[in-house]
Amino acid sequence: SDDTGDVIDLVAYCRDGVVDQNSRMRALAWAEDRYGIRSMSEEDKRAASAKAAARRDLLEKQAAKTRMASSERARKMFYAGQPDIAGTAAETYLRQGRGIDLDAITHPTSAIRFMPRAEYWPLAVRDQAGRRLGPGPTAPAMICAMRNFQGHLQACHLTFLDLDGGGKI
Repeated sequence: SDDTGDVIDLVAYCRDGVVDQNSRMRALAWAEDRYGIRSMSEEDKRAASAKAAARRDLLEKQAAKTRMASSERARKMFYAGQPDIAGTAAETYLRQGRGIDLDAITHPTSAIRFMPRAEYWPLAVRDQAGRRLGPGPTAPAMICAMRNFQGHLQACHLTFLDLDGGGKI
């Protein structure tokens, strides 16, 4: 639908069938009652606020740690690839599969590398819950750097290729 709004609007719509200033106020009052906010003492409110702030801080630190680990994995993967793609399946794929005349590029990018044996994780063996039980088979891959606005490597995009570079897997 084209409906927009926040969680208070959703509660207002579910309770009253309409979203306006009055239904929003009733939704807010319902939420305050539902979660005991109205009956909390000032001391309990301060404690809840401090607990929420601590939880946000912890989640932000965990998210930063996850971003750093992801960035480090991307850096290791990218620099494990060979920078010169001449004579590789990646060059063949770009020339034949994409029709790119690499000789006509006056300033080639350093954001593309080649890895002759990259793990093709979509074919990794998984259990019934979808957890990987081991690595997938390997295949040639063209690796493209994905950088943020500051130019820092954040992730990699891999295009898995046929052995001869004639196409994608």
